[in-house]
Amino acid sequence: MNPHIRQILELLKSGRPDQQLAAAIVLGELRPKENEAVKVLANVLGTAGRAVRLAAIEAMGRIGLPSGLPHLIPLLEIEDADVRGKALEAMSALGSRAVPALAKKITTSPPPVRRAIVTVLARIRDKRATDALISLIQSAHPEASKEASLALASHSQEMTKTERRAIRARVERMMRGSVKKVQPVTLSSGLALVGAFGDASSAPLILRLAGPGYPEPVRREALLALGAALRGTTLPGKVITAVFSLFTDKAPHSLTAAALEVLYRLELPASASSALLGLLDARDPAVRRFAARKLGNMGGARVTRRLVALLADPDQSLRDAVADSLSKLPESALLLLSELFRHSDVHKAWSVAHILNNHAAKIPKPQLRELIKKGIDLIRRGDRVWEPYLHIARHADPKLLYASLMAEAGRLKRARRYEDAESVLKPLARTDNFDAEARFELSLASLKASVNREDVSPRSPDSPLELFRTLARDPAFPFIKRIRKEKNHLDAEDLYWLGFHLAEGPGEEKLLGAELLRMVAQKEGKSKLGRNARNKLRLEGLGG
Repeated sequence: MNPHIRQILELLKSGRPDQQLAAAIVLGELRPKENEAVKVLANVLGTAGRAVRLAAIEAMGRIGLPSGLPHLIPLLEIEDADVRGKALEAMSALGSRAVPALAKKITTSPPPVRRAIVTVLARIRDKRATDALISLIQSAHPEASKEASLALASHSQEMTKTERRAIRARVERMMRGSVKKVQPVTLSSGLALVGAFGDASSAPLILRLAGPGYPEPVRREALLALGAALRGTTLPGKVITAVFSLFTDKAPHSLTAAALEVLYRLELPASASSALLGLLDARDPAVRRFAARKLGNMGGARVTRRLVALLADPDQSLRDAVADSLSKLPESALLLLSELFRHSDVHKAWSVAHILNNHAAKIPKPQLRELIKKGIDLIRRGDRVWEPYLHIARHADPKLLYASLMAEAGRLKRARRYEDAESVLKPLARTDNFDAEARFELSLASLKASVNREDVSPRSPDSPLELFRTLARDPAFPFIKRIRKEKNHLDAEDLYWLGFHLAEGPGEEKLLGAELLRMVAQKEGKSKLGRNARNKLRLEGLGG
């Protein structure tokens, strides 16, 4: 032995932590290939403090002699996570030299140690380590088989294509055996690994293992593996037929659930629409929801008609799935519009409107005019179903809605049906198109509709007075000119009431109020109304 190495080993035996720590670090750097060095480091593991132990474990890994394994394996059961981690790294560093000893320990070690050994073998990744793990999968050990599969799967992305192909081929050969010869645990573990490799060429074998000739746990694992293997592809018709066959009353719930889990993640071809339409009649609500959601990616006349009809289904969860799908299908716009017209209940109408609103721009102009007309009729009847109608119209064509409401309000005003005109104009106040002209028309209609003006709250946001005040504060609006144009609708009593309240306001409001009062005073002369107008002008300091 090199005399320098011997001196360093003596420092390790000294019992002094500072010397032991330094010696362990130096040995790790020098990497002497004498078993004596490993022996001394192993002795330190049982007596030294934590820092020295960690340095000694690392040094054993760097030295890389198999004689260190018997001393490292027991450390896998220690509670200290850092110690366990260093021991794993040290054993992994031993590489293929550690495989024979580790393979012998797998099935006889306690679960925590066994799992650690499996992890080490997966990290080593040479042929002997891989052979050991595949043998463990084949062993049908109820836990170790699955652990070996998971360990290989977790390192699959680090493998080369050649390595993955070789492992997949071996596992698939193993699974092709008779159902009587290959244990279910082995099949399940193998399926999990093959699925993790994500190779579509494995699909035929996986599909066979999902068939009725195999135990339920194997079939479930096969379905999950199928989803993983076909990820990113469009499902072939044969696979769709086989998986859809599980959506029967006789299929175990666990298989149905697994099939749904897989199919939700995969893309189905348009050719699957007929089969999906059939699943809408399944007894299992989860299957019906699945079909409804997948049909939203396909569309077509048959699909939209069927989905719209299901908006009346008593199952709320199905209705929600249908709504999500219809929201993605612009071709459903006219069918949804017809469905909307069927409903007299405002809540049901809103449920349809929220879907249709996604396709508002797709509604042709004639149907949109019909929608607005029906909405106006509902307003005049006091039926709140007008709200979803005009909500859609506002998103489809706000200018058309504005023009339609203003035209109808104008017609009603000319007929002196002010209350109806007011109700038709009020929805405009909820839109971005509520301009000064619309505000004035609503102000006038509201004023004329107020039978007892003393009951009108002057400061209520929707009161005619507050609407007029807003216009009075708008310098661009020709307030007096518009008032004069409405002489066929605004009489002296109206002008006096409006002038009286505006005159009590500040700035421009006050001046406009004074102008209105002077108009009343001039027109009414010495009548009581004319005298009242002059008195209010004097009271407000505006002349007489």
